[in-house]
Amino acid sequence: MPSRSRGSLACCELTKRYSGRVVVDRASLEFARGRVHALVGANGAGKSTVLGMISGRVQPDAGVVTLGGQPLRQGSPRHSHEAGIATIYQELSLIPHLSAVANVFLGQAVARMGWRADRLMERRFQAQCAQFELEIDSRQRVDTLPLPVQQFVEIMRAVEARANVVLFDEPTASLGEDDRQRLFRLLAQLKEQQVVVAFVSHNLDEVLAHSDDVTVMRDGQIIATTTAQGWTRRSLVESMAGKTYADFTAPATRSHPEGPVPPEPGDGRPAPALQAARVIVPGLIRIDHISVDRGEVLGLAGLMGAGRTTLLRALAGLEAGSTGELVMSGSPVKWPRSVRGAHRAGVTLVPEDRKHGLVLGMTVAENLWLGANAYAKARYFVSARQLHAIARDLLVEFGMEELTDRVNAPVGSLSGGNQQKVLLAKWAVQAKVLLADEPTRGIDVNAKADVLSKVRGLADSGVPVIVASSEFEDLLQVADRIAVLVRGQLATVVDRGDPSWNIRDLVHLAFGQSGTSPAPSGSGSE
Repeated sequence: MPSRSRGSLACCELTKRYSGRVVVDRASLEFARGRVHALVGANGAGKSTVLGMISGRVQPDAGVVTLGGQPLRQGSPRHSHEAGIATIYQELSLIPHLSAVANVFLGQAVARMGWRADRLMERRFQAQCAQFELEIDSRQRVDTLPLPVQQFVEIMRAVEARANVVLFDEPTASLGEDDRQRLFRLLAQLKEQQVVVAFVSHNLDEVLAHSDDVTVMRDGQIIATTTAQGWTRRSLVESMAGKTYADFTAPATRSHPEGPVPPEPGDGRPAPALQAARVIVPGLIRIDHISVDRGEVLGLAGLMGAGRTTLLRALAGLEAGSTGELVMSGSPVKWPRSVRGAHRAGVTLVPEDRKHGLVLGMTVAENLWLGANAYAKARYFVSARQLHAIARDLLVEFGMEELTDRVNAPVGSLSGGNQQKVLLAKWAVQAKVLLADEPTRGIDVNAKADVLSKVRGLADSGVPVIVASSEFEDLLQVADRIAVLVRGQLATVVDRGDPSWNIRDLVHLAFGQSGTSPAPSGSGSE
């Protein structure tokens, strides 16, 4: 077993190519003990690949990683782990069918006199829960826990390992405000313990507020490294983009700036594309009524645990115990008890976790084909040429021409932003109503604007979209109305143009307060 060094972590001339394409080009940087070092850059800049080479998950083509001056064995996750390096990936690496406590102590079970010390592990598990201010049933299967809780289980495993280096890949992407603050308190504790902390993030405000050093990457290269105080949001964006600052938060182009498609002349207002009434998931949500019109984007806002994802899952047939009444374009339909049943009604969900919506080992073309034929009985085979032609047509149809030359590439080789675009196109193909859960999670500002523009384009083409997001800014940008959920119930619906159409009031509404009351000092933006 390699010795655990308390020295700094250094990367020297790291280079990685995929299919002849350079994704990291001679990257050299150092991570100091007791400091939080952020890596930022556009999607595809090479940030996650650098973390992968440090952790041993990715074999570099050239270069070396050293810890305390000692080189690490390349391409060996076990060696990196034994050296004291723990990595929290954006795509979690938990064992789904094991309990929460079993995942925390996976590969590091505590034993006494040759016997596994279950009670001691339970006490240590509960101590960590208390430290993070979490309530987790240690015996519960980890795949039944909400995604943010699963992420903390993985973080607890790294803390239990007493790692000297902790790498985070988009640690706050799926976390609400309370969980983010828990994570930032953990980062401060790790700093005090002189641990090397590195994290990749697209949230530039968090980077500037909670890191000590910031490295910008662009096109696989290190552009600059300096202290966080030496950067501003504007200078970071300019360095990431390699061009003069532009308005990256401009509203998406809107064909219907006033909201949903107007009523058809002479017929009165058309029936909503989807109406759901008396939606109940026992112990989680109780929604009296919610609807979305053709050509409309309806946003779902709320704090973590408010019921946004649960509502989407119920509409998509993923909550077997749910009940409700569903009306599509004025016609009652059977409440979906399965994904197949929801799809028959034309309701399709783009899931929060890309691993659940894409087959990462398959190509872009194959994934799009699966989406187009997910619930159809294929009566014929297609040649590779036909498959690629269909995929290119779909990408063009959804305004993703930039991916047409990547139809043969495995989806897992794409950047997170491009994976999200493929995911959106895959499940929007046959949708009469599209449900999108956190569609901008873990992608950079450019890709985020692009994805929101695609969502807006789908609505403007006539496909109603319901978007759940923890990013209020995204909802304000793309939605026509925002439904605010509080503790599993629909608290209010805010229309574009209402006085409460701003982050300040939405935050108050999400906390169950009046949207017109003044914000407390230091109020966050989420």
